[in-house]
Amino acid sequence: MSGSAAPTCKDVAVRVAEADPIGYNLEFMPLEVGPHPLRIIYGEHCPVVEPLTVMAFDSSCIKVLGIKDGMVGCRPSKFIGT
Repeated sequence: MSGSAAPTCKDVAVRVAEADPIGYNLEFMPLEVGPHPLRIIYGEHCPVVEPLTVMAFDSSCIKVLGIKDGMVGCRPSKFIGT
């Protein structure tokens, strides 16, 4: 079981998918800008040291300049400006 709370303390639905035999992917769509504290419970235990906070930003306020195609980690990336 897992969950996230928006900055206004509203619950945000979280999708949990098994990534491999020892890990999981947690996905959620923040609806508010700001910190989202994430609480993870597996069985009756909390395997992650809390608090774990994910920041959500307003993507319309982000500007990226001067970046050409390249690598992000080990993956090729292509940037297209508008």
